[in-house]
Amino acid sequence: MSKPFITYTAQVEKLKNEKNLVITDDDFAVESLQNISYYALIGGYKHPFIDIHTRKYINEACFEDIVALYEFDEELRGIFFKYLCRVERKMRSSISYCYSAN
Repeated sequence: MSKPFITYTAQVEKLKNEKNLVITDDDFAVESLQNISYYALIGGYKHPFIDIHTRKYINEACFEDIVALYEFDEELRGIFFKYLCRVERKMRSSISYCYSAN
């Protein structure tokens, strides 16, 4: 079942009015949704801020907190990826060397 198209502004209004998410800067919210997407941002990072039974935001959760969590995760992934690439390169080199030696 596909969901109907809603504009960025309507997405912001839905988050505020139906989900009780605090949004103090609508322009920032729209820009964030344009750059990240509703699904990637809200779908991926709402869990620490939402009541799983009511599916509404709790404890005065605000949109900026969700964006901050997304940005933190993006930075952390970048750091891990950098070092993971080094490990992968070392393993590839070692395996290639051992395989070629036989």
